[in-house]
Amino acid sequence: MKLSALAYAKINLFLKVVGKRNDGLHDLDMIMQSISLADKVTVEETDIGGIVTFCDCDIIGDNIAERAAQQYFEYANMLIQNIRISIDKNIPISAGLAGGSANAAAVLYLLNRIYNKLSDDELVALAGTIGADVPFCLIGGTARVKGFGDRIEKKDVTDNYHLVLVKSGTKKSTGYMYSLIDESNEITDVDADTLLESMKSGQADAYRLMHNDFMRFWNDENSVEVQNDLIDLGADAVSLSGSGPTFFGIFNDNNAAKECFSNLKNKYKDVYLCRPVSSGIEIIE
Repeated sequence: MKLSALAYAKINLFLKVVGKRNDGLHDLDMIMQSISLADKVTVEETDIGGIVTFCDCDIIGDNIAERAAQQYFEYANMLIQNIRISIDKNIPISAGLAGGSANAAAVLYLLNRIYNKLSDDELVALAGTIGADVPFCLIGGTARVKGFGDRIEKKDVTDNYHLVLVKSGTKKSTGYMYSLIDESNEITDVDADTLLESMKSGQADAYRLMHNDFMRFWNDENSVEVQNDLIDLGADAVSLSGSGPTFFGIFNDNNAAKECFSNLKNKYKDVYLCRPVSSGIEIIE
């Protein structure tokens, strides 16, 4: 059997670090959104080889998609099956867009379509053992996400806006970015509920209430220039995804988004024109 799916990237419309836990992890309060930028992930049963992964890119560090497959079989009390995982990358690596987590979520989803061993709740629980963003990438859409990414509540909101994403420079390690938060010892006085209520009511300026605690640490010349370019070219609001380095502009007007994309794609290497989507994974064949 062979199945393929689109594994959608995510952005953070809101990200607040609430505090640091005794285990060293950080509690977060986030609004996460799946977007149309996606990798294609294919899982195919084969005759030999165990788990074999192919990707048209240089995977940095541990192969989270392959690890997801291994843990699926272990969690389902199955012997390792002979499967081939193929990943066609479109989501940039180390961009704060959860590309690796989306791939892992797609592998879990596709394996469960093939073998049907786990319930939806079990699949989400397994996803949480693989990575903090994997459960959301499995569920997708618009969601309020709390804790270490383990408490997810889907939200039904109006999402007819358009996005231009620009990856700005090189990713700083997530651990380093959290250390900056810890050193600042500052808890920002912002509330995700206010943004959610504005989104639900369809207010045109709702996204000006976006917030990301990590954004204040991206104040180098290049990052500031990216933000200014998005604003100057018509973005209604600008924010940062994850701990960076990708900034995104939200546009209520599609033509303005297209014009911004057209202007910036020749200036920056990684520029993407996207829209919000209602799921994290979409079967395509």
